Amino acid sequence: QEAIDYATQYGYDLYVFGGPVKPPNFPPPYDSFNGQEPAIMFLDSGITFYPLQKGVIKILDVTLNFNGGVTGAGITFDSIIIADIDFSGSQIVCAAASVGVSFNPTNYLPNDSAAGIAISDCRIKLCAVVVPAGSTCVLINCTTGPFIGVDLNISEINGGAYGVLVNPATNGFIANKIFVLDSHLQTSAAILIGTNATNGVLAYGNSIEFFAQPAVGGVGIDLWGNIIKTTVLSSQGVVAVCIKLESSASQNIIEAGTLQGTVTIQDISTARSNLIHYGNDCCSVNLNGVNQSIPDSTPTKLGFNVKSFDQMNTYNVATYRWTPGVPGVAQIVASMNFVDSVPVGTVMQIAVYKNGALYKQTSDVSGALVANNAIAISVFAQIESSTDYFEVWGFQSGGAAYAMSGVATNSWAMYKRG
Repeated sequence: QEAIDYATQYGYDLYVFGGPVKPPNFPPPYDSFNGQEPAIMFLDSGITFYPLQKGVIKILDVTLNFNGGVTGAGITFDSIIIADIDFSGSQIVCAAASVGVSFNPTNYLPNDSAAGIAISDCRIKLCAVVVPAGSTCVLINCTTGPFIGVDLNISEINGGAYGVLVNPATNGFIANKIFVLDSHLQTSAAILIGTNATNGVLAYGNSIEFFAQPAVGGVGIDLWGNIIKTTVLSSQGVVAVCIKLESSASQNIIEAGTLQGTVTIQDISTARSNLIHYGNDCCSVNLNGVNQSIPDSTPTKLGFNVKSFDQMNTYNVATYRWTPGVPGVAQIVASMNFVDSVPVGTVMQIAVYKNGALYKQTSDVSGALVANNAIAISVFAQIESSTDYFEVWGFQSGGAAYAMSGVATNSWAMYKRG
């Protein structure tokens, strides 16, 4: 702490070098060091970095063990601007701390009245942060000052309730680049951006990339903010929700890789303006050459039971339902072609049903007693829940049953999630 105080108060760079774990086959007479780690610091109080303007702090290949007497934050950073902070190869291990690493700008920068109180325009690299149950690995608290324009790179965060918790508070979490290589075993969320709808709107313009493996029942990323580009390399394990978009989340761009959870993406946002890229969910189905009889004046589900293709395996050929499973916008296009000659004046309808209820329909009237009277529909629909499903139904009022053509090029349906 004394070295850190001196460096930050008097404008010096600080370098601390430890070393890697010694190999198990260290030669004599040094074999007594086999498997040892040469740089472990046992700490009974937290470490505080005072306001830092410019400069480089490197603490490399060191393990910082905070004992049970440290119940606040293991490491706390005050205001920072134009600095490079590097903990490559180092571990921050907390036995009882409520926070492993806290970014909490509270005091003014040494010589920048314009920036004032802030963490801004700097690069920060953390290697490994380990905390006990119920704690937070990395806390970004913007109550007194903003966190803006920061490149934060974290190799591993392990345990606790939260991996990275961002509280935009009243000053904002803005235009940052966050990369988390591995966040695992968090019981609440690997990453939480914003804590409610009020402060969530102050988290915007950020880029977040992460790999998450929360604990059983946890959430991969819980997002209240907006205009955030999030790349989910993977969110997996026995996860409750891989990606959760809260009520204030808007205009976010989500690019999802591997998602494994009870719910992959849950969008409960009010604006419904988030753009979600998760696979290329597109399918085309038909009747496989078998005509389907459409009874008189009775709405009938069209039994498309063969797939031309189904990229995400979301269409059920037994129930004739498409269940995309991810919130977003659906496009549904379908055609119904009568192989029989329906009477002049017959009302023909084709409809899209959502969750068993009529959503949209198209109607036409037969103008001639000929075969191949056809009708088509093209609609967009909001996918609001992972359980939303869609079906195509048909109707005709010709006074008797008439057959819909089973030819794949005549009668078909196509579904796409955008």
